[in-house]
Amino acid sequence: MKVCDYIEEGMRQLMYTNTYKPLETDPTEDLNKEIKNMVAEYSSLNLIDETTAEILVHPKPRPGRFYMLRKIHKMNNPGRPIISGNDTATERLSLFVNLHLHPIVQELPSFVKDTSHFLQIIEKLNQTNTFDDDTLLATFDVTSLYTNIPHDDGLMALSEALNKRTVKKPSTNVLTTLQELSLNPTISPSMENTIYRYKGHPWALGWLLPMQIPSWANWSTTYLRVLTTNHWYGYDTLMTYL
Repeated sequence: MKVCDYIEEGMRQLMYTNTYKPLETDPTEDLNKEIKNMVAEYSSLNLIDETTAEILVHPKPRPGRFYMLRKIHKMNNPGRPIISGNDTATERLSLFVNLHLHPIVQELPSFVKDTSHFLQIIEKLNQTNTFDDDTLLATFDVTSLYTNIPHDDGLMALSEALNKRTVKKPSTNVLTTLQELSLNPTISPSMENTIYRYKGHPWALGWLLPMQIPSWANWSTTYLRVLTTNHWYGYDTLMTYL
């Protein structure tokens, strides 16, 4: 693919003004200062320890990077937009949340580690005669799951999952606040949402979830678990997320 075509496709997507917004300046440093102040407050209140507080603040953050993976199986090969959060001001916050969320996700009845694990689950169910003769095996797909989770709903699902911990330290409120900041670093009137660069220019992302923040997979799983539990009532279902 020609470089000019790649750039053209990127600019075409960035013209979706309901999702993307160009910025006059890069607010990364201001965002990092806000994070530093928030983390220092948590530390002073003994909500997190001093070592954790120091680790959570990135010494030299930079904006995320917008890039695309071309969908070669679709007409005109449109780009799949991805925003890398590596070395951003909020990356360490997301890593910290993921550290505490991952064990919870592994305990979900719907957790599937990989294909081998899925086959083991099916084999076990077959051996125990779990399925009736009229049982249907079906699949469904959520379109662009990671980028289409409403943040408020996702944070509610996260809070529900974290509240099931036996030891709630750090508190659910601390972790959900840090996750919210990872998704929506709008912590002062001058801030926009997720900050990133494309062709050297700063942009802001709207309500969509930026791909490649460390906690997105586990966070999305908790959301989907709550969504299917609340909406598939009245049916006897075995739900797994691959």
